[in-house]
Amino acid sequence: MSTAVLSLDPSALTSLEATRTYVKGAINRDQNDDVLIPLINAFSETIRDITGREFGRTPAEDSDPPFERVFSYDGSGFLSLSPFELRTLGGDDYGGLGVVSASYPTSSGSTTIVPRYVLGGESDEGTMFWLEFPRFGYAYQTPRWGHTVSVSGYWGLADVPRRVELAIWMSVLERVRNPATFAGQSIGDYSFSESPDVSARGIPQTAWDLLETLGRRAPVV
Repeated sequence: MSTAVLSLDPSALTSLEATRTYVKGAINRDQNDDVLIPLINAFSETIRDITGREFGRTPAEDSDPPFERVFSYDGSGFLSLSPFELRTLGGDDYGGLGVVSASYPTSSGSTTIVPRYVLGGESDEGTMFWLEFPRFGYAYQTPRWGHTVSVSGYWGLADVPRRVELAIWMSVLERVRNPATFAGQSIGDYSFSESPDVSARGIPQTAWDLLETLGRRAPVV
């Protein structure tokens, strides 16, 4: 009977080698990769879910043409880019700031204009969570499904923040030390247990603290 070979997900937020080194340095012994790989994959997915951040580049290289994404804008003044984040606007149009256009319904069908906008919602890593647009009044009646806005640029975090990698290493180490998520000891006829440093979804509180300010920010109206 063949045994399936475990592999690290392409979207994993740290490497197997770095995790192996961190764990070995803490417990002074090698750990089976078949244990580490599923933990790295699981904690990477958890951190993506908890933070709502876009890890990884789209397009893959800055030398590639900018990538266009389409959003719905409700005319409120803020265009949310969720679940994505904008690293830089791209393209040669409109002063090199990238192609940002909005399509609006008119009596004759529709028209496309380029509204003024301001980059907004900057993260600690320099990416943008939203664009600030003008609020539209009666001149452009907002349809039920919103205005269609296209944004062309370079998306996602260029590099995984070191604190994210450290949070994964700490989480993996905690699970290796306490696979049943509790710590127990026995001395003679006496035994005791204590809760490990584990918070939501198996991430230790000390690792969680590293991620506390990493989440997406909402615009302040």
